[in-house]
Amino acid sequence: MLAAPRPLRAAPPAAELRCVGPQLPRRPFTALHRLLIDPGHGGGEPGTIGVAEIAEKHLVLLIAKRLRDRLHEVDPALEVRLTRSADVDLSLPARAHQANLWNPELFLSLHLNAAPSIEAQGIETLTLAPLGTAPGELVPGREAEGACSVAAEVGVVGDDTAVVLDDLRRAAATNLALVAAELMQQSAVAATGAYDREVKQGRYRVLRGLYMPGIVVEMGFLSHPDEGRLIPLPAWQACTVEALIDGLLRIDATLAKGDYPVASPDASRPTPTAEPAAAPATPPPSPAPTRSIPTQDLP
Repeated sequence: MLAAPRPLRAAPPAAELRCVGPQLPRRPFTALHRLLIDPGHGGGEPGTIGVAEIAEKHLVLLIAKRLRDRLHEVDPALEVRLTRSADVDLSLPARAHQANLWNPELFLSLHLNAAPSIEAQGIETLTLAPLGTAPGELVPGREAEGACSVAAEVGVVGDDTAVVLDDLRRAAATNLALVAAELMQQSAVAATGAYDREVKQGRYRVLRGLYMPGIVVEMGFLSHPDEGRLIPLPAWQACTVEALIDGLLRIDATLAKGDYPVASPDASRPTPTAEPAAAPATPPPSPAPTRSIPTQDLP
């Protein structure tokens, strides 16, 4: 006698989309003339794969294109480029090299996150630590790998004056990037209603070697049982794109002033509440998600 077939187990329902909406009126940009958007991963680097079983590389490219097109609607005069517009391999040094050749006011790298715990969720913005490793220096704890380098370094020659000017240029960009990261994080959380994972600093390889401010926005967790199912939805992506534009408008206003404060990761930020617990769910499918590439550079 054949056993009765097992009933199919329904997937856990996705949480309702939380979207507070844009906080700023749309206007032309005044100080931000060029923006380079970097969709993370690509080609043989799929990034993380979470509960929706869609590779990060595909989702971030889709969001980057949506952001580019929406920015063209907001301000047709703003020049927006992508580091990659297709599913191709692109090394981290090559992304920085593209930025230095074109010299935009801001380098914005888009990623999606994952964690071993299914409770991890929310938005975080990453920026280079003030003591980030520059080309030619050894990475602490990874000396055996040799010096950090950027392919065909731009504007670096072998005299002492150039080296000093190069250090000053990087220091100024790093400080402004921290200001930009704070503005982007506050804007993204306010517009989406997502959990605030705050601004983090580190030696993120995708940001090393930049001569302009650069930030990484980890827009959500593909490994979260609810958030991971919302991220592929057009409504979630539209909300996130408008949140990113809010952040860019605030950054533009700061650039226009020309006199920005020295930011601190703890400045004007309330004490974070406990991270919301995820709804009971089965663990994410195999392969297990891994942390997005920008955060894997620490020893």
